[in-house]
Amino acid sequence: MRTPKPHFYRFPTAGLFTDYRNLPQTEMNVFRAARAFLAFADMNAQRLGGLLGAWPMLPVNLLTETLPAWTRYNKPATSAFDTSALDQLRQCVRLALNDGPSPTGYYLAGIAEHKGAAEIGNYIHDQFHETLVEFCRYAVEQLHGVQRELDNKLAFEENCRELDLPCIETFLRVKSDGKVEPTRAGALDRARLAPSLFIKPVRGSQGQGTERWDADAGAYTAADNRRLPDFDGLLQHLKSRAGKADVDLLVQQVLANPSRISAYGGRALSTVRLVTLRTSDGVVRPVQAGTRVAANPEAVVDNYHAGGIYFHVDYRTGEIGTGTSMDFPAAPEYLTLPPRADVALTGNIVEGWTEIRRLALDLHEKLTMHTIGGWDIALTDNGPVAVECNSVPGMPAPRQRPFSGFLRTEYADLLRSEIMAFLDSLAPANSRFRFGAEGK
Repeated sequence: MRTPKPHFYRFPTAGLFTDYRNLPQTEMNVFRAARAFLAFADMNAQRLGGLLGAWPMLPVNLLTETLPAWTRYNKPATSAFDTSALDQLRQCVRLALNDGPSPTGYYLAGIAEHKGAAEIGNYIHDQFHETLVEFCRYAVEQLHGVQRELDNKLAFEENCRELDLPCIETFLRVKSDGKVEPTRAGALDRARLAPSLFIKPVRGSQGQGTERWDADAGAYTAADNRRLPDFDGLLQHLKSRAGKADVDLLVQQVLANPSRISAYGGRALSTVRLVTLRTSDGVVRPVQAGTRVAANPEAVVDNYHAGGIYFHVDYRTGEIGTGTSMDFPAAPEYLTLPPRADVALTGNIVEGWTEIRRLALDLHEKLTMHTIGGWDIALTDNGPVAVECNSVPGMPAPRQRPFSGFLRTEYADLLRSEIMAFLDSLAPANSRFRFGAEGK
């Protein structure tokens, strides 16, 4: 099992000590049971002892961490939601204790996270989403064994090629020890001839650590106007960067947006994020979707965290809804078109939606037994292409919508059913984490 992030269990939910056998099977109760089960399954006796010993200090720890941060953004939150700063602080503590995210809470967490106000957003995001996915990952690995690796971008590409699924080509792997490894025969020559090259860490997220280098008469220029004399100079730069960061880098082809998208999407490849969920009947279903566009024409990625705009998409029909940015204004602002666009995206169908949806389902069905996958797919002139997978797809954009809390979605309802099935499979018959189990 992959080790969860440390803050997953920094403030354990009160549900850690709850007997669920006589509680109603609400989304919140089921999610609490899953998180508590994972906490006990992942912690050894020493860590669990420390956890229990720290329990009496929990309220003080929470206030110490949240109060200074809260004072930095309660004014815009007060303006947006007409609540006192004290009420907001109480809500923050309640959210951190895992007592349930209200729709308003999602947006407040977004403001906090964007303004640099500590980790309040992580309490909601991780405890009500990532932790649930971690539980499903743990259950699948316990019940079915270790499956294909999704977060390693090079392994993802190799698996796609093995199964004849369209994907971006990686030319080279620049290792942290300075070695440069072509991915296949002829890849080094193709990299030398490519008009542009895209650089990303072999493991990474949110567009962090990415670069784009464009060739011009043998020299290379980056988006920030850095210049390198030739291809060998570029390789030397990447070796140095990989060694300093102690991370392997991938050198990939650069795909272009279709002309219809590049008119407003700029140079960054625009992608659709389609989240799919494999239910216990073996069927893979779409449960969440969005399309992303770079707000800055000079940006090299469309990622939401890198300043991109996220337009919600109806995962059933492909119809584009309104968009949000990472600005997190006090009053949520919803966009119908990105900058530089002449025609609104909202109300239209994602171009190539049927093919994109089919590719996402194929990727999940063929690549992994894991319950959840967030598939980034680009539409090119030659059809949809898989860019990468996020095994724990984030939810910062949905959190901006104060009336669409995660627990109100079909995604949450299906996830609850899967967690119930996993608890029945993993926990003993009389376990207090199982609902309706006999005995006390």
